[in-house]
Amino acid sequence: MKYARKSYLKGRPRHRVHQASTADLLDRQHFFNALSTGFSAGLTAAESIKTLDQSNSQRNTQTIRSLVRALTDGKSVADSFRQNQLVSDFDLALIQIGERSGTLATITRKISRRYEQSIQRARKLRTAFALPLFIGLLALFVLPLPNFFAGTLAVTHYLTSVGIILLVVLMCWQLARYGFSTIASTATGY
Repeated sequence: MKYARKSYLKGRPRHRVHQASTADLLDRQHFFNALSTGFSAGLTAAESIKTLDQSNSQRNTQTIRSLVRALTDGKSVADSFRQNQLVSDFDLALIQIGERSGTLATITRKISRRYEQSIQRARKLRTAFALPLFIGLLALFVLPLPNFFAGTLAVTHYLTSVGIILLVVLMCWQLARYGFSTIASTATGY
């Protein structure tokens, strides 16, 4: 699933085009949660998004203000999201369905829950891998030490082996980050 439109992801590394970071997922989860709460309270979409403008980080301020302008100009929620290229095609289709059926509060709540579940899966996976990764890293550094202290391993060989170990660990870390991002951005069905 394409996570967001390409213009939203310009400047990101090529392997991250179809993924969103956990921070992006958290921002979207807060965004849709605020929309759902506002719709449930009887606020319009523009009023719901205005509440986000006061409580959100600086990096989303321009997007939020652009959405508010589009909504106050009379555009629908789906059209304003499409104009700002903020959400994925899947979320955009759900929002259009919610607008047409009058269940936008329910749809935005379900989208928010989906993002929340993705974040929880990513956190569980990180927690599950933290201890084995730490123990493996510790073992890789400790294994050459007996030979080094016995004098059978020269300093340059020890430093070379530690450098190779660090390189392997960094490669494993990058693969793990890629896996975390992939799992975090995997959409579940409704």
